Amino acid sequence: AQGFRAGVYSGTSWRSLAGEIADGQAETPPESLVVISGHSYGADNSIRLARALGERGVAVDALVLVDPTTPPKIPTNVRRCVNIYRSQPSTDWMPWLRGVPVEGEDPSTMIINRDLRISDEDAELSDEVNHFNIEDNPAIQQMVVEEITRIFRQNEIRIAQANNAGDE
Repeated sequence: AQGFRAGVYSGTSWRSLAGEIADGQAETPPESLVVISGHSYGADNSIRLARALGERGVAVDALVLVDPTTPPKIPTNVRRCVNIYRSQPSTDWMPWLRGVPVEGEDPSTMIINRDLRISDEDAELSDEVNHFNIEDNPAIQQMVVEEITRIFRQNEIRIAQANNAGDE
C-alpha cells in the first residue's frame, strides 16, 4: 500500500534487523510507525525484535502476532499487541505447534488476545484453521491487514489533529 515500507524476514534475522531499524530512525520522519508481524516462531521472534528495539530506544507501535508458540512477554516499548491464535487444548502442554495467549510486562500495553476457538465472532474459522494453515487462511490474512491498516489510520488522524491544533 502507498506509504507503507514493508519487508519480509525469516529466522534469526531479527537480531540484525533491530540494528538496521534503530540506525534508520534518525532518517525516519517523526510520524513514522514501527509495526511488526509474524507467525508461529516468527511471532515469537517478532517479540524478540520488539525487545531489541526497546533496548535501542525505539518504540514499537504495534505487534500483530499469528499463533505464537513459546512467546516471551510483550516488552514495555510496545504500545499495542494483537494476537490472533487458535488454542489447542489437547496439545497446549507441548511447547510447539500451538497458539497461545500473550502477556505483557507492563499493564499499560494494550494486549488483545483473539482465540479463534472460543470467539463467537470467529466460530466459522475454528474448525478450518490449525497451526499449519492459519497464516494461509484469507480471513486471517485480512484480519492482519485490517489491524495494521487501523494502526496507520489512527496515526494519520493524530497527525491531522495535531496539525489543526497548530493552525489555531
